[in-house]
Amino acid sequence: MNDRLDFEYISIDSNYSSQYDCKSYGCDREGICRCKRIHNVSISEVDINKSISYIWKFFHPDLEAYKKRQMRISDVLYGGDPDYYCIDRIFRHYKLYDSEMYHGVIDRGGYYGDQFAGIFIKDEELEQNFQDDLQSIFSTNSLASKLRFVIYLEYGMILECLKQANFEIVTISKEDLNTPNINQSHADNILAMGKLDYYSDDNYQLPRGIVKRHGDKFDIIDGYHRILNAKKEFNVFCIK
Repeated sequence: MNDRLDFEYISIDSNYSSQYDCKSYGCDREGICRCKRIHNVSISEVDINKSISYIWKFFHPDLEAYKKRQMRISDVLYGGDPDYYCIDRIFRHYKLYDSEMYHGVIDRGGYYGDQFAGIFIKDEELEQNFQDDLQSIFSTNSLASKLRFVIYLEYGMILECLKQANFEIVTISKEDLNTPNINQSHADNILAMGKLDYYSDDNYQLPRGIVKRHGDKFDIIDGYHRILNAKKEFNVFCIK
């Protein structure tokens, strides 16, 4: 892993205290303070939307060239880059929405004492796996392949109806769902959790899951939490 993701000032904030002992270190005699020591580092909550945007830009520094390549993709894409949806799913798979997954890194012993070096994922092996999965998404132009990758990552299997499927974006509401086929026990558990702010209409702008047509209604294949937390109409990936 050549470059690590540093989330400081982008989607995670830090707070820490600094201590000085200029008398013991002789800073006063030299006229330059070199004794700063950083302690008690704390990490703020993770802004998921800003994290996803940062990750996309981190892996696509040449944005114009990437946009031109994306225009040649034959799959039907939703308004915006399809990778954002996949980054979100992979990000959540590794539980990187949890601030406990990160730590502040301190450079000790600089010319002027400690410096705060950034906020990074604690587990370097986990970050390597995370970055490898992202590269798998970015290496294909096929929307279907991207979706199957994140589905397999989450469930460890691909349903028969998804193995050869292509997808289109459709806009639906919860009234368009095929109610008898909803797993009501699972739905009740989700509703009992209360409002999930991240999946509110204001916070979550991506497609909310994968569905398939059932007459003039739609069965949920993936995305119960995202779909059931919607209040307004929303986009989904629908099997063609």
